[in-house]
Amino acid sequence: MFEAGQPPASGEEIAVLTLTRIEATGHLKISTSMLDLLTKEGKIAVYRIGRRRLYRPPALADYVAQTERKSRAA
Repeated sequence: MFEAGQPPASGEEIAVLTLTRIEATGHLKISTSMLDLLTKEGKIAVYRIGRRRLYRPPALADYVAQTERKSRAA
């Protein structure tokens, strides 16, 4: 098991907890301005650490799921 301050053992994976804006736009295949708009509208949750904006993969998955539900209903 991974412990703070220790490097992971060989072959052990570390889960991605947060993504930067650029990484999040890559996952969603949208522009940074669109991500900023969705964040401002509260459609995607953002976490701020200092000036950095970080996104959690489950928040991005929730947005995609909501978008899919809306498109099926239309």
